[in-house]
Amino acid sequence: NGGVCIYSGNYAFNWYDNSAYQFLDSGVAATSGQWAHVVGTYSSSDNKTRIYVNGILKATYGSTTNLNYGGYGYYYQVGYLSASGNYFTGNIAVLRYYYNKALSATEVQQNFNAHRGRFSI
Repeated sequence: NGGVCIYSGNYAFNWYDNSAYQFLDSGVAATSGQWAHVVGTYSSSDNKTRIYVNGILKATYGSTTNLNYGGYGYYYQVGYLSASGNYFTGNIAVLRYYYNKALSATEVQQNFNAHRGRFSI
């Protein structure tokens, strides 16, 4: 019940906190025909979600929200936003899911740099 999505035209990170869907808007518009490297993280050490676009931190949401869904923590959506019933139409070239590890800003930047040439970002 969470993942990277397009919400109100922008890249966003969404999750369900056992009471409601939450959205962290990057403020970066999703542009048709243009590749983007989008990463959403949650760190239990500081209870913050973060969204990065093209290696740059765009927004942070600090709360006591817990993304631990018990036995359902592995339900992350790719290309579908169940909160709205919207499907993504396009291409997703690389998808990675790290369980129990929030990538640091340095790791996000390293991943972006490793892929940016392939997609002319």
